[in-house]
Amino acid sequence: MTDREFLSYCRGMAETPRCGFVPEQIARLYRLAGHSALADRWSEQPNGVCNMDRWAIRDAVKQAEERLVETPKTTAEILQFPR
Repeated sequence: MTDREFLSYCRGMAETPRCGFVPEQIARLYRLAGHSALADRWSEQPNGVCNMDRWAIRDAVKQAEERLVETPKTTAEILQFPR
């Protein structure tokens, strides 16, 4: 799953009643949002579904999306290969 697909998934999950994520997903989201120390702490948590605060998830998704927009494309993403 690409980062953009993952963020879309997180946005959708934030709308569910449980807003449930496993620590690996939370760590990825916080890493994408630029919160590496928080992501590292979540990476160390035992596996299991955690009910998250939907506003915290929405804020992290927004921050991650802003960072993706600001990140310049790599050469491989820019090159157009002949078909």
